[in-house]
Amino acid sequence: MKELLIQLLLEYDKAGIPCGKGMQDPVGEEEFTHLTEQIGQPIHNDLRSLWRICGGQKRMKPGEYGQYGDFGLLGLHRLLSPTESLEKYQLIWDCEPEVPPPLATPKLYNRPVLELVPFASWDAYILCIHSISGEVWEFIPSPGLVRQRPCVEAVLQELLEVVRSGSERPDLKW
Repeated sequence: MKELLIQLLLEYDKAGIPCGKGMQDPVGEEEFTHLTEQIGQPIHNDLRSLWRICGGQKRMKPGEYGQYGDFGLLGLHRLLSPTESLEKYQLIWDCEPEVPPPLATPKLYNRPVLELVPFASWDAYILCIHSISGEVWEFIPSPGLVRQRPCVEAVLQELLEVVRSGSERPDLKW
């Protein structure tokens, strides 16, 4: 994962796209332990690997990088810190009318499941990683789970291809 992330950051820089700006320090084991205890879910190894490289991404001011408004390490999605991940997780479950049983299977256009841990966001669009399978799902409050990728590496690879294709505003092609 580290090599793929480095490639993506280099391509962002080469293309003059500020998606790699504002990276925070890597996350330590105590932050993983705290998050795991608070949400009652394990942190998938893909997310651990990502946070061990960069522990989140600072919010950028609108217009801070010229024509770019919202952006983040994952295209338009900004990488959340573990603290922000916990806040998003709690917000999702504070707003959900029903809590599903543990180990429920996530399904497109359905409500989230407990094992989905938020790790990146763009406005109301939240990328979550399944704490057991590692699948990446996009959650939007109104329609629910709207998109899915097999893993974090697939997301990074797709973004790398989008940037290399010359896109000025990289985003996942859902």
